[in-house]
Amino acid sequence: MQALDTTHHQDVRELQAILGLAEGLQFEFLVDCGVHVSIIPFYVIQQMRLEHAIRPTSRLVKFGSGEVQCPIGSISMNLMLSDELHVTHRYLVMKN
Repeated sequence: MQALDTTHHQDVRELQAILGLAEGLQFEFLVDCGVHVSIIPFYVIQQMRLEHAIRPTSRLVKFGSGEVQCPIGSISMNLMLSDELHVTHRYLVMKN
């Protein structure tokens, strides 16, 4: 697997994208170093058939527009971002 290096782009307003594996399936991850939480849409969890792994959460998410949403729950997933970098990361699961 080869990671994408998007750091050479001149427009720094764009999010950085990397390829990685989540629970063995390949995804493109958007990286925003300014956020305090990672989110994943529920339909992705459904595609991965991981609904059973969602845990309750009491957190709320306030988006840049000011909209506040209550997540469905949270989930921990095993990620492989390169052959040398394997991590377990927690996401808040949001409605589609």
